[in-house]
Amino acid sequence: MRFPFGWKLPLVAALAIGVAFWAGTNFVISVPAAAVAVGAAGLLLVEAWGGPPPRPPGSRTVTVNPRALARDAFRAGRIGREMVVEMLDRLERSGSNPLLAATSTAEFDRIGHLSRGEFREYVRTRLDELERRS
Repeated sequence: MRFPFGWKLPLVAALAIGVAFWAGTNFVISVPAAAVAVGAAGLLLVEAWGGPPPRPPGSRTVTVNPRALARDAFRAGRIGREMVVEMLDRLERSGSNPLLAATSTAEFDRIGHLSRGEFREYVRTRLDELERRS
């Protein structure tokens, strides 16, 4: 069951019921007020149970551009360096060395503290090795 109506229709129904009771035997006022109350209640039922159920939000898959991911990793500092090392490990595992052991925490720490030039040399060396093996 859904509740899409908010507060408007229940308020109209409640006010119309109140007017109908207040009018008592004055049928000129009470009958139209009762009709409005019944109509508002009917609309509530139609709105709550009559429509199709809401669709669940679809999963939106966003394709990631690997070049943009790599570029952002180089700009992201220490965490980005870890991402670059993980990318290089994945490349190596998918190619010439599928049994490559995971990079240790100490190695990530060592790579994270390299200077910018030393890190670029590390990446260049790893890429040259990957190209040579393929």
